[in-house]
Amino acid sequence: DRAEIALNRHLSMSWMATPLMAEIAQDWITGGTADALLAAQRVELAARNRLAARVLGPRAQGFLHGLHRWLPLPDGCDEADLLAQALSHQVALAPGAGFAMLPSGPALRLSLGGVPMRDLEQALRIVSAILPPDSRI
Repeated sequence: DRAEIALNRHLSMSWMATPLMAEIAQDWITGGTADALLAAQRVELAARNRLAARVLGPRAQGFLHGLHRWLPLPDGCDEADLLAQALSHQVALAPGAGFAMLPSGPALRLSLGGVPMRDLEQALRIVSAILPPDSRI
């Protein structure tokens, strides 16, 4: 099939950075731009993680500079039901089952990026409100 041949060719040729991207990366690294961007991201991620900790409490596990939080749910809690409730409020969450490295109970994976801080705060407050009572702070 031609589509499969084209896909295979694309995949085999796209495993390296293009010369232009490599040149830009080298310039950013040697010129300090990469360090400045990393520092700015760390500041933003720390603020977002502090917000998540403040709204969701200590059950929402994560790292200060992480992009996600892990929120364990009480045993027997239905991840799909919470996902549907959140979505009905325009908040998209990820089921923990798709990300757990070890066998675990129900959980949610919360992304802290991709939206302005005020929207993140509103979404976290919605998540907090739909959690079962024994999941809240």
